[in-house]
Amino acid sequence: MNRRIGIGLLILTVGMLMTVTPYLAEFSQSGFHIYSPSQDNQSYKDGQTVILDFSSAYKNNPFTIIVNKYCYNSTTGKTSIKLYNEIGEITNSSGGFYGPIISGQYPIGKYQILLEDAYSNAYAEFNLTITPDSYPAYLAVTVQSQNGTIIPGATVEAKAPNGTIVAMNKTSNNGVAYLQVQYPLSPINYTVIAYAGGFATESKVVTVNSNATFPVTLSLPYTGLHIYLVKVFGVNESSMTFLEGKPITLEYQVEYQGMPESNVIVYLYLQGGTSVLNNATNANGLTNFTVVPKYTGKPYELLTNATVIYNNQVAFKVTQLKVVPNTSVTLVPINVKVSETNGTPLLSNVSLKYPNGTIVTARGSSVTFNVTYNGTPEYLTIYASSLGFMQRNQTIYVTQRYLSM
Repeated sequence: MNRRIGIGLLILTVGMLMTVTPYLAEFSQSGFHIYSPSQDNQSYKDGQTVILDFSSAYKNNPFTIIVNKYCYNSTTGKTSIKLYNEIGEITNSSGGFYGPIISGQYPIGKYQILLEDAYSNAYAEFNLTITPDSYPAYLAVTVQSQNGTIIPGATVEAKAPNGTIVAMNKTSNNGVAYLQVQYPLSPINYTVIAYAGGFATESKVVTVNSNATFPVTLSLPYTGLHIYLVKVFGVNESSMTFLEGKPITLEYQVEYQGMPESNVIVYLYLQGGTSVLNNATNANGLTNFTVVPKYTGKPYELLTNATVIYNNQVAFKVTQLKVVPNTSVTLVPINVKVSETNGTPLLSNVSLKYPNGTIVTARGSSVTFNVTYNGTPEYLTIYASSLGFMQRNQTIYVTQRYLSM
């Protein structure tokens, strides 16, 4: 009998302890017993409702609740207090209060909460902090072609997990676009999408797990017909600077629908629109051309235009080459005058032939050929012809800056 009573009392005691626990104040000041917030300097996320719950020993006394915000002045380095909310005067039989004192979008920062009972000269003060529910993070998105060439002007988007576009930008001249997204204090996956004319759309999922900058690279496959410069062989390929008179080899690749295309004719045009060479691509879509910049004795720029026509589409690649004087070579001017036997100038076709068979032509009664001298003497032949007159030729010997005839 006694054992049963002991068990019943034990169960009753545990039940009583459980019902009392929720009513214990978390902290107390000047007779105010505060249950919520649960501690001084408690943090809340922006948009979260702050519930104030307290009781006091001062029944039926009017009291006031004041919410102040700490405002820091970066210029003076001082902090001031600004009133943000005031509730009062409140009177009730319990001497307490339960209800929201901050709700909605409040400015981020630290707040002071004051409870004042002027009749009993009782005051309580504590602080709380409103923190952002998210922080800005950034995506540094590099958009390039499938062969690594940057793509300026490409459109880049970032989509949240629910599919909403949260940021959009275009790549600058360096092929990079910056997107600002939000880091909601826990990892989140954004889908980054890039697209541009002549390229297929590509996307990539990026996990943002801090308020940092996350690099992303998207390589877009070509669509349609494309030609691009693969390699340049010459004196200084990195700066695209070359010596006059020295061969330059340009290697191109042709792709159609993102794949190398063979047996496609590529035409190379030099500055001025003259077609100098045409070659067919190999099995890898590659072809190359060798050009020799002319001698001028001064720096100049040489533009090349590689053009391809295939399946009713046209693609081209313009390349700018910097040509500098070749100080190891001397230009020797050869002035040629053609006249009749009586000394009258005669309009003629004049040709200069090099030992290797190269022929340079000009027309006039007085023409000048600038021939190169690299330290090795050589014989050149000049031909002159005019309608109704016999052709004449003459051999000259170039040595240093002098001509021997």
